Amino acid sequence: MPVNGLKLGGFASALAALLAAGLMPAAATTIDPLHAFCTGAFTCTDNGTITPVASLQPTFGFNKSPNSGTYDLVLYALAPEPPTNNALSFSITETFPGATTGTASLVSPTPWNSGDLYSYLGLTLANGAPKNPIGAFITAGVDPTASGFYVYQVDMGTVTFGSSTDPTFSLSTALPHGTLIVGFAEANGSAISTAQSGALLLGGDSPVPAPEPVSAALLGVGLLGLGLARRRA
Repeated sequence: MPVNGLKLGGFASALAALLAAGLMPAAATTIDPLHAFCTGAFTCTDNGTITPVASLQPTFGFNKSPNSGTYDLVLYALAPEPPTNNALSFSITETFPGATTGTASLVSPTPWNSGDLYSYLGLTLANGAPKNPIGAFITAGVDPTASGFYVYQVDMGTVTFGSSTDPTFSLSTALPHGTLIVGFAEANGSAISTAQSGALLLGGDSPVPAPEPVSAALLGVGLLGLGLARRRA
Protein backbone atom coordinates (compact mmCIF):
# COMPACT_ATOMS: atom_id res chain seq x y z
CA MET A 1 0.00 0.00 0.00
CA PRO A 2 1.50 3.37 -0.94
CA VAL A 3 2.95 5.34 1.93
CA ASN A 4 4.52 8.76 2.26
CA GLY A 5 8.15 9.29 3.72
CA LEU A 6 12.04 9.18 3.61
CA LYS A 7 13.27 12.12 5.64
CA LEU A 8 16.64 13.49 4.57
CA GLY A 9 17.31 15.83 7.52
CA GLY A 10 20.72 17.40 7.65
CA PHE A 11 21.76 15.93 4.30
CA ALA A 12 19.09 17.91 2.48
CA SER A 13 20.09 21.11 4.29
CA ALA A 14 23.74 20.59 3.47
CA LEU A 15 22.95 19.83 -0.14
CA ALA A 16 20.82 22.97 -0.42
CA ALA A 17 23.66 25.04 1.05
CA LEU A 18 26.15 23.66 -1.47
CA LEU A 19 23.78 24.37 -4.35
CA ALA A 20 23.18 27.90 -3.12
CA ALA A 21 26.93 28.45 -2.99
CA GLY A 22 27.28 27.17 -6.55
CA LEU A 23 29.54 24.32 -5.48
CA MET A 24 27.37 21.56 -6.97
CA PRO A 25 25.44 21.30 -10.26
CA ALA A 26 21.65 21.53 -10.12
CA ALA A 27 21.38 17.94 -11.37
CA ALA A 28 22.72 16.78 -8.01
CA THR A 29 19.35 17.61 -6.44
CA THR A 30 17.87 14.50 -8.06
CA ILE A 31 18.57 11.69 -5.62
CA ASP A 32 17.91 7.99 -5.32
CA PRO A 33 16.01 7.39 -8.57
CA LEU A 34 14.87 3.92 -9.57
CA HIS A 35 15.87 2.43 -12.92
CA ALA A 36 14.28 -0.44 -14.83
CA PHE A 37 16.50 -3.02 -16.51
CA CYS A 38 15.84 -6.09 -18.67
CA THR A 39 16.71 -9.67 -17.75
CA GLY A 40 17.00 -13.07 -19.43
CA ALA A 41 16.72 -13.03 -23.21
CA PHE A 42 15.56 -9.41 -23.32
CA THR A 43 17.81 -6.43 -23.92
CA CYS A 44 17.19 -2.76 -23.29
CA THR A 45 19.30 0.34 -22.89
CA ASP A 46 18.59 3.65 -21.21
CA ASN A 47 18.78 6.05 -24.16
CA GLY A 48 18.64 9.17 -21.99
CA THR A 49 14.92 9.66 -22.60
CA ILE A 50 13.32 6.28 -21.90
CA THR A 51 14.35 2.60 -21.71
CA PRO A 52 12.77 0.82 -24.71
CA VAL A 53 12.37 -2.96 -24.94
CA ALA A 54 11.02 -4.66 -28.07
CA SER A 55 8.89 -7.21 -26.21
CA LEU A 56 5.37 -6.64 -24.85
CA GLN A 57 6.02 -9.28 -22.15
CA PRO A 58 9.65 -8.95 -21.04
CA THR A 59 11.28 -10.08 -17.83
CA PHE A 60 12.67 -7.04 -16.07
CA GLY A 61 13.93 -5.65 -12.79
CA PHE A 62 14.59 -2.47 -10.85
CA ASN A 63 17.67 -1.13 -9.15
CA LYS A 64 18.26 2.02 -7.15
CA SER A 65 20.96 4.66 -7.07
CA PRO A 66 22.72 4.31 -4.67
CA ASN A 67 21.81 0.64 -4.88
CA SER A 68 20.94 -0.20 -1.29
CA GLY A 69 18.13 -0.03 1.24
CA THR A 70 14.89 -1.87 2.06
CA TYR A 71 11.60 -0.48 0.74
CA ASP A 72 8.05 -1.37 -0.22
CA LEU A 73 8.18 -1.56 -4.01
CA VAL A 74 5.00 -0.69 -5.89
CA LEU A 75 5.04 -1.21 -9.66
CA TYR A 76 2.80 0.75 -12.02
CA ALA A 77 1.89 -0.08 -15.62
CA LEU A 78 0.85 2.97 -17.64
CA ALA A 79 -1.30 1.85 -20.58
CA PRO A 80 -1.78 4.55 -23.27
CA GLU A 81 -5.29 5.99 -23.61
CA PRO A 82 -6.53 5.82 -26.28
CA PRO A 83 -6.49 3.14 -27.73
CA THR A 84 -6.44 0.88 -24.65
CA ASN A 85 -9.40 0.63 -22.30
CA ASN A 86 -9.40 0.39 -18.51
CA ALA A 87 -10.18 -3.31 -18.28
CA LEU A 88 -6.73 -4.95 -18.46
CA SER A 89 -6.23 -8.09 -16.37
CA PHE A 90 -2.71 -9.21 -15.48
CA SER A 91 -0.36 -10.05 -12.63
CA ILE A 92 3.33 -9.57 -11.93
CA THR A 93 5.51 -12.23 -10.28
CA GLU A 94 8.79 -11.56 -8.52
CA THR A 95 11.17 -14.09 -10.02
CA PHE A 96 14.20 -13.13 -7.88
CA PRO A 97 14.97 -13.24 -5.01
CA GLY A 98 11.45 -14.24 -3.91
CA ALA A 99 8.35 -15.64 -5.56
CA THR A 100 5.69 -13.06 -4.75
CA THR A 101 2.80 -12.57 -7.19
CA GLY A 102 0.67 -9.45 -7.20
CA THR A 103 -2.53 -8.86 -9.17
CA ALA A 104 -2.84 -5.54 -10.95
CA SER A 105 -5.62 -3.16 -9.96
CA LEU A 106 -6.74 0.00 -11.74
CA VAL A 107 -5.78 3.08 -9.73
CA SER A 108 -8.67 5.15 -11.09
CA PRO A 109 -11.24 4.88 -13.90
CA THR A 110 -10.12 8.38 -14.86
CA PRO A 111 -6.87 8.24 -16.84
CA TRP A 112 -3.80 10.25 -15.91
CA ASN A 113 -3.68 13.05 -18.47
CA SER A 114 -2.17 16.07 -16.69
CA GLY A 115 0.32 17.01 -14.00
CA ASP A 116 2.90 14.75 -12.33
CA LEU A 117 2.47 11.03 -11.75
CA TYR A 118 3.15 11.19 -8.01
CA SER A 119 0.33 13.73 -7.59
CA TYR A 120 -2.06 11.53 -9.57
CA LEU A 121 -1.15 8.61 -7.29
CA GLY A 122 -1.50 10.68 -4.12
CA LEU A 123 2.11 10.08 -3.02
CA THR A 124 4.63 12.32 -1.28
CA LEU A 125 8.04 12.26 -2.94
CA ALA A 126 11.38 12.17 -1.19
CA ASN A 127 13.17 15.50 -1.56
CA GLY A 128 14.75 15.68 -5.03
CA ALA A 129 13.14 12.52 -6.45
CA PRO A 130 12.05 12.67 -10.12
CA LYS A 131 8.53 14.10 -10.48
CA ASN A 132 7.50 12.34 -13.71
CA PRO A 133 5.49 15.03 -15.54
CA ILE A 134 3.06 13.58 -18.07
CA GLY A 135 4.55 15.57 -20.93
CA ALA A 136 7.82 13.66 -20.63
CA PHE A 137 6.06 10.28 -20.94
CA ILE A 138 3.79 11.34 -23.81
CA THR A 139 6.77 12.72 -25.73
CA ALA A 140 8.85 9.58 -25.15
CA GLY A 141 6.02 7.15 -25.97
CA VAL A 142 5.49 5.27 -29.21
CA ASP A 143 1.80 6.03 -29.73
CA PRO A 144 1.29 9.52 -31.21
CA THR A 145 -2.45 9.34 -30.51
CA ALA A 146 -2.04 8.82 -26.76
CA SER A 147 -3.30 11.68 -24.62
CA GLY A 148 -2.93 9.98 -21.25
CA PHE A 149 -2.55 6.66 -19.45
CA TYR A 150 -4.69 4.21 -17.53
CA VAL A 151 -2.59 3.39 -14.48
CA TYR A 152 -2.46 -0.10 -12.93
CA GLN A 153 -0.85 -0.75 -9.55
CA VAL A 154 0.86 -3.90 -8.26
CA ASP A 155 2.31 -3.84 -4.72
CA MET A 156 5.26 -6.26 -4.68
CA GLY A 157 5.88 -5.91 -0.95
CA THR A 158 9.25 -5.46 0.74
CA VAL A 159 12.41 -5.60 -1.36
CA THR A 160 16.06 -4.98 -0.56
CA PHE A 161 18.09 -3.29 -3.26
CA GLY A 162 21.69 -4.26 -3.85
CA SER A 163 23.99 -5.65 -6.55
CA SER A 164 23.03 -9.22 -5.61
CA THR A 165 19.48 -8.60 -4.39
CA ASP A 166 17.85 -6.32 -7.00
CA PRO A 167 14.36 -7.75 -7.62
CA THR A 168 13.33 -9.10 -11.03
CA PHE A 169 9.83 -9.72 -12.37
CA SER A 170 7.74 -11.39 -15.06
CA LEU A 171 4.38 -10.43 -16.57
CA SER A 172 1.51 -12.93 -16.77
CA THR A 173 0.52 -11.67 -20.22
CA ALA A 174 1.59 -9.26 -22.93
CA LEU A 175 0.59 -5.66 -22.28
CA PRO A 176 -0.52 -3.10 -24.89
CA HIS A 177 2.06 -1.60 -27.23
CA GLY A 178 3.47 1.56 -25.68
CA THR A 179 2.79 0.59 -22.05
CA LEU A 180 5.30 2.06 -19.60
CA ILE A 181 6.41 0.30 -16.41
CA VAL A 182 7.65 2.39 -13.50
CA GLY A 183 8.20 1.80 -9.79
CA PHE A 184 7.98 3.73 -6.54
CA ALA A 185 10.11 2.61 -3.57
CA GLU A 186 8.31 3.71 -0.43
CA ALA A 187 9.53 4.05 3.17
CA ASN A 188 9.01 6.26 6.20
CA GLY A 189 6.20 8.27 4.62
CA SER A 190 7.56 9.14 1.17
CA ALA A 191 8.52 7.57 -2.13
CA ILE A 192 11.50 7.42 -4.47
CA SER A 193 10.29 7.48 -8.07
CA THR A 194 11.57 5.99 -11.30
CA ALA A 195 13.68 8.36 -13.33
CA GLN A 196 11.99 9.18 -16.64
CA SER A 197 14.87 7.66 -18.61
CA GLY A 198 14.66 4.56 -16.39
CA ALA A 199 11.02 3.84 -17.26
CA LEU A 200 10.57 0.65 -19.30
CA LEU A 201 8.69 1.22 -22.59
CA LEU A 202 7.12 -1.96 -24.00
CA GLY A 203 7.33 -2.20 -27.78
CA GLY A 204 9.50 0.88 -27.64
CA ASP A 205 11.87 -0.24 -30.39
CA SER A 206 9.17 0.40 -32.97
CA PRO A 207 6.17 2.70 -33.41
CA VAL A 208 2.58 1.54 -33.08
CA PRO A 209 1.89 -0.58 -36.20
CA ALA A 210 0.06 1.34 -38.95
CA PRO A 211 -2.07 -0.19 -41.75
CA GLU A 212 0.10 -1.49 -44.58
CA PRO A 213 -0.08 0.61 -47.79
CA VAL A 214 -1.33 -2.37 -49.83
CA SER A 215 -4.08 -3.06 -47.31
CA ALA A 216 -5.07 0.60 -47.31
CA ALA A 217 -5.17 0.62 -51.12
CA LEU A 218 -7.34 -2.49 -51.22
CA LEU A 219 -9.66 -0.94 -48.67
CA GLY A 220 -9.96 2.17 -50.87
CA VAL A 221 -10.74 0.10 -53.96
CA GLY A 222 -13.36 -1.83 -52.02
CA LEU A 223 -15.06 1.33 -50.83
CA LEU A 224 -15.01 2.76 -54.35
CA GLY A 225 -16.62 -0.42 -55.72
CA LEU A 226 -19.27 -0.27 -53.01
CA GLY A 227 -20.07 3.32 -54.00
CA LEU A 228 -20.41 2.40 -57.68
CA ALA A 229 -22.64 -0.53 -56.84
CA ARG A 230 -24.94 1.74 -54.83
CA ARG A 231 -25.19 4.20 -57.74
CA ARG A 232 -26.19 1.46 -60.14
CA ALA A 233 -28.83 0.24 -57.71
